[in-house]
Amino acid sequence: MSFTINNCSLVFPLYNEQSRVKQLVEKLILEIDAASKNFEVIFVLDGCKDKTLEYLKNALKDNATFVYSVAALKKNLGKGGAIRHGFALAQYENLAFLDADLSIGIKDLSEALMQFQQNPSASLLMAQRQNVLKNKGHQNPQRRWASFGFRWLVCKMFFKKIIDTQAPLKIIKQSAYKKIECLLSENGYLFDIDLYLAANIEGYTTVEYPIAIWLNKDDSKIRLLRDSLKMFKSLVALKYKYMKINSASRVE
Repeated sequence: MSFTINNCSLVFPLYNEQSRVKQLVEKLILEIDAASKNFEVIFVLDGCKDKTLEYLKNALKDNATFVYSVAALKKNLGKGGAIRHGFALAQYENLAFLDADLSIGIKDLSEALMQFQQNPSASLLMAQRQNVLKNKGHQNPQRRWASFGFRWLVCKMFFKKIIDTQAPLKIIKQSAYKKIECLLSENGYLFDIDLYLAANIEGYTTVEYPIAIWLNKDDSKIRLLRDSLKMFKSLVALKYKYMKINSASRVE
């Protein structure tokens, strides 16, 4: 079954994804309706050290379903940096990103985009996995507790309104993104939080889209011991940055 996606630039940040890109492209060809209008896919290769570029080009040879572009960065910027690079190349009004493993897929993107476009007051859409995260079978115990602890910490440090900041599907209007782009500094996994906070500073309306299916992958590139401290430091840096921005706004 294929799904229509109109007026959207979809970014995939890719880092050493040679084992996934063939399946990714096959799913995109299968699930994206060729009748989609004003739609493009932007693959951003984030300083890949493997054969992602070669495998991606081979997979795209027979693609006649969707318009695409490939940006191969020499330096690894991180997830957030790759997405920001992709957004800078985007042509259409709705900017979206998904993970290469399609743990949240094209069906949800299509439905979320339609919901987003029907709400003219909204500038940012964030998917949320509240229902599927309740299913303990989706993650091993270590990752489940780490995910719970991270969400708890984010809510304590920043806000309580958004249930799930890290679901790998966000959509933002390009007109809104251009106004907050200068505020964004996070190049890593916490880009999603930076995006939300910047949108909130500008008074933009954020809506949540509850997903029904999330396919958790065991081969995630996040390593609990290696990345936990790094992510905590990034959270503290974001907290400090937005405290300064809020303080400056009050003075003005």
